[in-house]
Amino acid sequence: MSRTLLHVALVAALLIAIGALGVIMRGGETSAAQPLHGVGLAKGCNSPIAIGQLYTCDVVTINNVDSAGDTLTITSIVDVVHAGAGDQTSANLLPGLSHILSGGATCSVGQLICTLPAGSSITTASQYGFYYAQASDPNPLPDTIHLTWQDLCTSLALNCPKTDQMATAGSSARLQSPTPSLTATPTSTITPISGTTTPTPLRQLKSCDPGETATNVGPGPVCNLFICQAPAACAGPGEGDLIVIEHVDSVATVPDTLGLGAYEFNVEFDSAVIESLNPADIIFSAGSASAGVAPATSGGYPAGFRGVPDCSLTIPFENAVRFVCVTDSPNAGPAGSFDLASLDLVPAADDVQALFPGNDNGIPTLIKDNQCRLTDVLGYPVENAGAGLLPTCGDVFVSIRILEADLNLDCVVDLQDEAAIAMRYGAYLGSALYDKWYDLEPRFHDGDIDLKDLQKVFGRDGSTCQNPIPAQTPVAPQFDLSG
Repeated sequence: MSRTLLHVALVAALLIAIGALGVIMRGGETSAAQPLHGVGLAKGCNSPIAIGQLYTCDVVTINNVDSAGDTLTITSIVDVVHAGAGDQTSANLLPGLSHILSGGATCSVGQLICTLPAGSSITTASQYGFYYAQASDPNPLPDTIHLTWQDLCTSLALNCPKTDQMATAGSSARLQSPTPSLTATPTSTITPISGTTTPTPLRQLKSCDPGETATNVGPGPVCNLFICQAPAACAGPGEGDLIVIEHVDSVATVPDTLGLGAYEFNVEFDSAVIESLNPADIIFSAGSASAGVAPATSGGYPAGFRGVPDCSLTIPFENAVRFVCVTDSPNAGPAGSFDLASLDLVPAADDVQALFPGNDNGIPTLIKDNQCRLTDVLGYPVENAGAGLLPTCGDVFVSIRILEADLNLDCVVDLQDEAAIAMRYGAYLGSALYDKWYDLEPRFHDGDIDLKDLQKVFGRDGSTCQNPIPAQTPVAPQFDLSG
């Protein structure tokens, strides 16, 4: 090739390269000019853990990657443990978590929605968990957190996402076999005894209204308490009020026991969301004893046991009730396992102001027992109760909520609810017919009542508090309730 042709070829190649570089640079300028949207999410789980141990984790959400500086909200945190028996999925954990808020982050009443201005973060103050590791699980045991978040577009950027967004993060834990007890008898010296079972320990536990037993899930009893303001319609369990049963196991039946003669327990609650507890005796009240209470005779009690209860010594406090019942029996009282007392939980009138009939609504609250004490008819602690205080005095976790799409609060979605929202179709923020009570979709309200809101109601036709469509599972606590 001649020097002239070589010179021309080099110049042409250089011009092409410069042109390509210009295209790349222009592309970079166009990309950098557009705001980027997103959220920072990280999680870490305890490792190693023993098989049978609660799988616990921490999670942090940070608004530090949205280049527009938008304020973000989060409305759901769902955890999935990828177990040997298949994925184990939690309920929405957000309302039940204990959070550390920094940089201006805030959460609504009941933690149904949390808001993160630019640079802020939300970190779990204590670890959460809902799944107990099993021998059949993979090792290490993987776990994924799913975050639902929204961009409020406070920067007014034109490319903001307008719908719910998802973010995920993962962790895992190494599994170990449980540590053998140092006092365990070697298996070679154990002689099985036919027909024997491990005795149930002396304890007092709570359970939900028998009609709600199907919703008792998670590491302890959990219940729904649905807001219901139509007395003629609110007849089902957990509609308008909730009955919680205090149950006792294994009051001693050994020879010479004097059985139960008196009991007391202290119930703590949040008076901002629970108006009253209304404790009532069961075991000593007429007609409530069962034949299964041993030693059993007529009515479930030994002959001559009068057992007339005096529960007038009950002491109410602002956020607690000490419930105490004594009897005037000269004979041995009931023993074995039985329902001891009941609580009738009534929600505070202001709860409805903090809720609305949209997705995943609810105010989770703990009804906590302590100082459970049982004595025999002579005032001595019942056997195996130490100084009279039971080693186990269990709690219950209650989700105060509204049936989704139940606009008139009668615990059923029907024509009345459909007519109520149809009348407001097309209303928007600022118009006379607009009311955020009917602005059901999305969960943080979008300022209008449109097709999505109508379908939220019409699509749930026939839903009731006893059989919600879709299921409204009570929020599971992130701690053990059997202490």
